[in-house]
Amino acid sequence: MTRAWQIASRVLAASVGGHVLANVVAVALAHGLRGPSANAVMGAVLASFLIHLVVIVWAFGAKSVRNVWLGMAAVFAASLAWIGLVGGAA
Repeated sequence: MTRAWQIASRVLAASVGGHVLANVVAVALAHGLRGPSANAVMGAVLASFLIHLVVIVWAFGAKSVRNVWLGMAAVFAASLAWIGLVGGAA
């Protein structure tokens, strides 16, 4: 993989992948947090900004682009599994 493709892949992982991952994790958090639904959703959305920031830093700080995509896929799958276990509606 050339250097230009590595950079493009990291930018794609940080921007699009980070956005998708932050939203899926926010949904999983909203399902898992206790309390009123509005508070759980608000807390999960606020946490999603931090998650997206961490993904951006990790995408450009990781040694390998492959590790970035595999790590994001693992967190994505775990979040979807949590949503499936907890239930569809908050």
